[in-house]
Amino acid sequence: MVAVDTNILVRWLVRDDRLLADKADAIIYKAKASSLLLDRLILAEFSYVLKSVYKMTKPEIVLNLRILLSTSCFSIIDRVLVEQMVENYANETPLSIEDAWLLTLKQNNKVAGVASFDESLQQRLQ
Repeated sequence: MVAVDTNILVRWLVRDDRLLADKADAIIYKAKASSLLLDRLILAEFSYVLKSVYKMTKPEIVLNLRILLSTSCFSIIDRVLVEQMVENYANETPLSIEDAWLLTLKQNNKVAGVASFDESLQQRLQ
């Protein structure tokens, strides 16, 4: 298995650099099913880059995350939790992808609680 970095994902989906997009295509389209690791940390960074650099809206970011999750070459640790994180991110406003992950962990009893000064997050955790 090969781990995929954010810059590959961004070039593949945003296509703002033709040469790098073509290289990303080669990596992704030649990969066998579940042969590329798509790590949760990379998904968080991917979301941040789309928002901060490309000024994408939350619905646009969610669409791109869903594309990644539905692409067969990607293997995702705790896939069910990651899919729920994306749905929490999509449906809860305002909620960052990182807070969506914490909410998902709590909803699935993976943690007893979440310590945060974020009142909005704390309200969702109750």
